[in-house]
Amino acid sequence: MIVSESYIDRCVAATDSIDIDELNQLPIGREVGRGNLFSMRYLGELSVLGERLHCGLKIPNHGSDFASLRIQQELEAVDLLLSYMPEHSTTVPKFMALMAIEGHEIPVAILTEDATEGRKLPIMGLGSLMGRSERARAISKAFKRVDNTLVDGSTIDHSLAFMVGEEERFLDFTPPPVMRTGGFSDNIAADRIHDLVYDGNLTLTISTESPLGRSLAISNA
Repeated sequence: MIVSESYIDRCVAATDSIDIDELNQLPIGREVGRGNLFSMRYLGELSVLGERLHCGLKIPNHGSDFASLRIQQELEAVDLLLSYMPEHSTTVPKFMALMAIEGHEIPVAILTEDATEGRKLPIMGLGSLMGRSERARAISKAFKRVDNTLVDGSTIDHSLAFMVGEEERFLDFTPPPVMRTGGFSDNIAADRIHDLVYDGNLTLTISTESPLGRSLAISNA
């Protein structure tokens, strides 16, 4: 199979590029989205890889150790998508990283691009808007050609594709549309993602006394 590490590398580089002092000063803003497992809260603009990006936090609704598992699922899905369809590199979140609070081992949230810019741009799931997205159908077919991969086509059609303003984006992977037979251990990229996550290479640790740290502590209480 084809394995592309470009998106994984981008996320590692993005994590390294973020100024912790700048991040610490961002308070948690308005809720811009909510699912069964996570809510998305707007943070503001951050410098990421030299670009000012609107960013937000995906926060587990039930305070569990779910952020680390979720980011692995999302990174594997995006990596697989871009391995076979690199033309979609501008439609996926520009980066993902884990967020941890000083003194706590378990990451509490996922830091990522907020494509809605804090709900300035309208967002609509294509599943609810017009049935099956043409792009989502193409992605489903591409995934199904990959050996040793199980794909839930309905998840791709209804959970992945969104219209943000006038642009189609692939932003959410809940439940994960892709699962390797036998789990993550069957895939080279997934093994690397697992190691990066649990070695802390995709984690940003903020101060408990910072505005963001206090806000996160309250939301995860």
